[in-house]
Amino acid sequence: MSYGLELTGPLATVVLLLPLAALVIVMALAARKRPSPSGGRRVVGRGRYGEPLVCERAGPASPASGPGAREPPAGTGLPGAGADLVARIGLVEARGSEGELPGLHLALARVCLDSGRMEDASDQLRKSIRIAARLGNKEAHARARLELGDIARRSGDLTTACEHWQIARGLFHELERASDLKAVETRMRQHGCPTDWVLNDF
Repeated sequence: MSYGLELTGPLATVVLLLPLAALVIVMALAARKRPSPSGGRRVVGRGRYGEPLVCERAGPASPASGPGAREPPAGTGLPGAGADLVARIGLVEARGSEGELPGLHLALARVCLDSGRMEDASDQLRKSIRIAARLGNKEAHARARLELGDIARRSGDLTTACEHWQIARGLFHELERASDLKAVETRMRQHGCPTDWVLNDF
């Protein structure tokens, strides 16, 4: 006489589906731990008109990184030229010789860029622009706008990049710098920039 248990009806269906459900759960958990298929690219915000800002993860986060972490102050840990520029800016500010500041902030921004310090570079470029605009230094103003546009383009915000380039183009036109004007116009054409945008001041 056999006393085996025979499952029929809805209970049998549930018992048969349990292994399949467990497999689906394991696969879902494994997929969540898998690295991003986009190679580390992630949307970090939105641009001036809603475009996604995308940045590249350069590698494992350092212990100092995280949501509340900020880059070190400009000049901290930079090559000798960066530290020298920070010291010189301090001296010029103490003397009240504003005329030298747009060029100095622009030079420090380029050192920051070479060191991968995008946030510091952007801050220095904005300082250069503010002082240059107040003093009427169109040369430094245009070159800082050009660099700031390049930073915006690299971060994925082409709208803001085009706006900065547009202002640089206008300044080079006023300065009658034919070669610089041609270079910025080429940059704008390559990225499909409209020619009538104006960037609001800060």
